[in-house]
Amino acid sequence: MLTVTRPENRMLAGTVGKSLPGVEIRIAEPDAGGVGEVIARGPNVMVGYYGNEEATRQTLVDRWLYTGDLGRLDDEGNLYLVGRSKEIIVDTNGKNVYPDEVEEVYQDSPYIKELSVIGLPDGIGEKVACIVVPDHEYDIALSRAEVRQKIEEHFREVSTTLPYYKRVKLLHFTDEELPRTATRKVKRREVLNIMQQMEERSRTSADELPAEELTGDAAWLVEIVASVSNRTLDEVSINTRLGDLGFDSLMFVELAQAVENAGGGFDCAGASERSTGRA
Repeated sequence: MLTVTRPENRMLAGTVGKSLPGVEIRIAEPDAGGVGEVIARGPNVMVGYYGNEEATRQTLVDRWLYTGDLGRLDDEGNLYLVGRSKEIIVDTNGKNVYPDEVEEVYQDSPYIKELSVIGLPDGIGEKVACIVVPDHEYDIALSRAEVRQKIEEHFREVSTTLPYYKRVKLLHFTDEELPRTATRKVKRREVLNIMQQMEERSRTSADELPAEELTGDAAWLVEIVASVSNRTLDEVSINTRLGDLGFDSLMFVELAQAVENAGGGFDCAGASERSTGRA
């Protein structure tokens, strides 16, 4: 144990409290937001791993314990944890996304029993993906499809309040309980495997569908989207999600300009909020 939440700090949401007497806590290599790896030293810090000198050298440096947890300290010395260093998501633009923070803002819906946010490989980076276990018992008057629709609406509303790089770009549903450790923490590596299997099944199903024959406005729009995203026409369809093509705020501006130049109309602000929608 390194910290404790004191009675006077019980109203500070998200903090695990201040360090115990005799324990020193620092943030190693903090980013612009003050987030970095939590390190600590004190009389209650372990002296090493039994029979594993290599692991000890990697974890203990100059008597500092590198916990593997990511966090930040406020001006009063309260520690806030945002996730594990091994679970950090780095998007295609090099932005760092902390899964625990994303989960916290998306999970507040009575239709969600549990969820997990992971980084799904996407070219040179990762995209923020989420798997949700719906709570079908919350309102038994709703069908399964209606419950999923409620959750999707909730995700769209939450996404409008977040920077684009933190938004969930891919959402999947499952009725199975998420895999957890003995301490009830979600096993994100196993969740990643589940998500990749779902994506593979989705791609297989899409490949089995007859090829789309695009005409008129649909073909015109797909060509513009492909051009702006620097993709081939084979990689873009009328059902492609803009988020899956890596659209950011600058690309939305470019898309709006391209559509306008071609004689169409485009709501750039609205499009950025609908980035998880279709092309």
